[in-house]
Amino acid sequence: MSNNEQDDAMSVHGMIIAKAWSDPVFKAKLLSDPHAALEELGVAVAAGKTVKVVENADRHLHLVLPPKPASQLSVDEADRLSADRAG
Repeated sequence: MSNNEQDDAMSVHGMIIAKAWSDPVFKAKLLSDPHAALEELGVAVAAGKTVKVVENADRHLHLVLPPKPASQLSVDEADRLSADRAG
């Protein structure tokens, strides 16, 4: 993913979060029917993809693991990818 694609994805992600925080009806729809809620915002979901929206709470957090790369990573490559995602 290029830097522009990452920036765009983060911008869309931020827009979705802001809408959910400010609009309880949208938030409920996002949690119950993500595809319809995202469509309302003009956010396209690729055909064949599913979306699951979960909400972190004070005592319940979710950790999302990205797909494992098809090729074997060296320790240095894994460290670099960790740093890229964290920063």
